[in-house]
Amino acid sequence: ITWLVEPKRSTSVEHFSYTVVHKSCKRDFRSSTIYAFAHFVWGHSNQTMIFADLQGTPAFVGRKDGLVLFDPMTHTVGGNIRENSGIGDFGLEGINSFLRDHSCGDV
Repeated sequence: ITWLVEPKRSTSVEHFSYTVVHKSCKRDFRSSTIYAFAHFVWGHSNQTMIFADLQGTPAFVGRKDGLVLFDPMTHTVGGNIRENSGIGDFGLEGINSFLRDHSCGDV
C-alpha cells in the first residue's frame, strides 16, 4: 500500500517531536493539539507508553484542510526487553525524555 500512497503524499513534513526530543516549542492550535494528544496517550496508557517522532503532512480530511500523522514511534515501560513496541523503543529513557521535555498547554 505504501508504494501506492507515497507518490500522492505531500512532500511537506511538519515535525512535532523526535525520537527522544519532545520540546513543545510551537504554540499554534494544530501543534498544541498534537502535544495534547501525546499527553493523553501517556495518561490513557496508565503511564506505560508515549508516542514519539510525531510528524505529519498536509492533506484533505473530509474535504477540509487537515494533517495526516505518519511513521510514529512509541516508548514503553517494557522497552529494551522482550515486551518492547519495536525498533526505536527506548523504554524508560524515551519516557523520561518525554516527561523532561513536555510542557502542558491550553489544549
